[in-house]
Amino acid sequence: MEKKYFILFRYMSVVILYASCSYLQAMVYDNQWLPELQKLLVKKPGAYGQLMVQPFVWVGEQSFFEEFGEEEPGGFATEGDIPLFNINGVYNQVVLDNALKYIGLTNQSTLRSDLIGANSALKWSMEGIIRGQGLGFTFYQPFTRHFSWGFNFFMARLTTGLNLQPNKIDFNSYTPGDFTDLYDENNLIQDILGLRAREYTTVGISDIEAYLRVGIVDDYKYKLRHLDFGLNFGVLIPTAQSQDYFNPASIPLGGNGHWGIFASLDGQFELKENLGVGLLLRINKRFARTANRRMVQFNEPNNYGVLFGASKVDPGVTVIFSPYGQLLRLRSGFGLQAQYTLVYHEADNWRDLRNCGQPCANTELMNKRSQWASEYVNVAALYDFAKDSQDRTYKPIITFAVDIPVQFLITKRVAKTFGISLTVESTLW
Repeated sequence: MEKKYFILFRYMSVVILYASCSYLQAMVYDNQWLPELQKLLVKKPGAYGQLMVQPFVWVGEQSFFEEFGEEEPGGFATEGDIPLFNINGVYNQVVLDNALKYIGLTNQSTLRSDLIGANSALKWSMEGIIRGQGLGFTFYQPFTRHFSWGFNFFMARLTTGLNLQPNKIDFNSYTPGDFTDLYDENNLIQDILGLRAREYTTVGISDIEAYLRVGIVDDYKYKLRHLDFGLNFGVLIPTAQSQDYFNPASIPLGGNGHWGIFASLDGQFELKENLGVGLLLRINKRFARTANRRMVQFNEPNNYGVLFGASKVDPGVTVIFSPYGQLLRLRSGFGLQAQYTLVYHEADNWRDLRNCGQPCANTELMNKRSQWASEYVNVAALYDFAKDSQDRTYKPIITFAVDIPVQFLITKRVAKTFGISLTVESTLW
């Protein structure tokens, strides 16, 4: 299906402000559908309370896929852009039919025998869309020269849709009447699994991130115009809506119900009057959680897993690396920023907690599919109304930013989305 490459938007992170100097940084959720990038701005020390408000939108219609030449069992080796929901795995109607019979959800085939013929594969592309709008909030408060605390969250409306489209290679010999039957048989599979329509909408709050920071902030030290360096320790509170396992188009808004912690090390250096550079290193760890989830028996896609029941998931560690550069005060308070962000999420550890007198889930495949990595380039223009003034009260920084997904190094199994946001950040007192 031919794609429209004019998509302009990807979800822009809700930013979080660290440190006694007003160092700005976004939270990062362990979410391969809605990644949140790091965003850094330079400001002067002296702020004792700050609020940031950020309207944003996100749109996605494709995904990145890369298995480094490996072939998923029953699937096909592929790389580059794929339909949005294909990162869940290959939708093969024959595999789903066999899995339903194997676990006893049906005692006869859902497919017409003459439609299968010599084919062992009837693969469908899981085309899809992601649409969303939201508003983010960040608050930061230093309580000593070297210690500060803060939190952030966002509210959003998320809409997703999934549309099954036949693979031309597997279906090139079928008639229009055959396609009608195949669509009906797909609907029958969905009914047997108890799945609802392939459209999903939710409105809610994100996970909440709260943190403490210890750092050093100073001007004109070590031949630097400005120095900001520190350690951050925080908690990820799972207040966001989790995935709906009875809707194949559903994706989680946050960390899918897992509590978590993070630690980060950041440095921000203004080398001279109009040049700044910085680096962020961060590690997230979500804790194990037991819940009823959909699981795969053979190698059906995750969102069409034929098994449902108790499972324990211990999420892998997520590592974030983000360098950036800024050109400041190019004309009055106007500046530019470019940033690269790499996020790597190692494989989760799945355990099927059902009585394994039943057919056990293919946890090895689910572990493999849970590994992902994303890369983004962020380009932003900003205007600082305070300019070089030491009094920043009610003098905001306004930032317009665009996020561009790229596949430079290790990007794989993530939604390919673009975004745009407008941030208004102001010192309160």
